[in-house]
Amino acid sequence: MKTSKESIIRNFFTPHDMQDVSAFYEQFAENIVIYVPKHFPWGGCYYGLRGAGDLLSNVSQHVLADIEVEEIFSSGEQVVSIGRLHGKALATGERIDARVVHVFTFNGEGKIRRVEFYGEGVEQVDFKVKYSVVTHFD
Repeated sequence: MKTSKESIIRNFFTPHDMQDVSAFYEQFAENIVIYVPKHFPWGGCYYGLRGAGDLLSNVSQHVLADIEVEEIFSSGEQVVSIGRLHGKALATGERIDARVVHVFTFNGEGKIRRVEFYGEGVEQVDFKVKYSVVTHFD
């Protein structure tokens, strides 16, 4: 049987239109901490609701992708999702198909207070723009 926390996380990864951004933020505690490993171009630690917005902005500058959740399970205040990141790097067009794991920790009020993102295969993706020089001679 799925817990309410697991349902929140499954909904977290369901594609939404931009009008649902406020509902997205309602799941977060005000003092949320989000950790993304440095091998992601948007890697780092993000603090608070402003930090969550910064993360979304940073991600949207690098990729157009969806996360397909394959499995969700919980233990106490933590929920783990396992799935795949499908999409492409915006600068290069390189396709992305990476295995990802997310660890969500909830506070006593049922809000997400910590998120840890992990991925396998993302470090091989080229996210940088390749420039070519064209010289014209008359």
